Amino acid sequence: MSCFQNLKPNYFTQDQLEEAFSRAQQVDEYKHNVRTEHVLDLPAFNYFDRTGAMHDQVQFILYSEEAMRQWNIGNYVYPHKDGAKELDPFHVSLVAPMKNYQHSMIRWFVGNDEENRFETLRTGRFMKNFEDYKNCKLVDSYTFSDDKPVLFRVDVWHDVLIPFPGRKIMRWLFKQNYRWEQALKTFDKDIVYSPAK
Repeated sequence: MSCFQNLKPNYFTQDQLEEAFSRAQQVDEYKHNVRTEHVLDLPAFNYFDRTGAMHDQVQFILYSEEAMRQWNIGNYVYPHKDGAKELDPFHVSLVAPMKNYQHSMIRWFVGNDEENRFETLRTGRFMKNFEDYKNCKLVDSYTFSDDKPVLFRVDVWHDVLIPFPGRKIMRWLFKQNYRWEQALKTFDKDIVYSPAK
């Protein structure tokens, strides 16, 4: 199972990302949101928005030392699926690394989908019991090494390893009706294909 796909690196410059971030409003300890309509003057955001595939909000996630301490997550985000609405989840996310992303890793797992195995929170569904994830099968992983944008599956159990505080990314979810295969077709000409695993 493939759960990530690199995009061409020449879309989201750090200048564009930082300009968009400057327009965002903080919504909790680690998340800043900006409505897509407020960043359409920036070429990369305009390009992707014109596909009709993208959500109407762009998010910036900053795992500051304070936020990580407040959420008591250490350097680890527990296995989860994005989107709290059980019947209307998100499936795909476009992520652009911004700061302190090096060696940060995302891992995907399958298994333990029984109703009693997870709890739905505002930001997604999280495994209730940390031990459950040990019984899951690892199916893919991605380690950030450069600032290329990446498509990620977020409808599969995934965790995040953050080696040090200050990790900052742009996350732009696809509309809920876009599943993984449809997202790949939408951005086929933008994808940097890697050898099959």
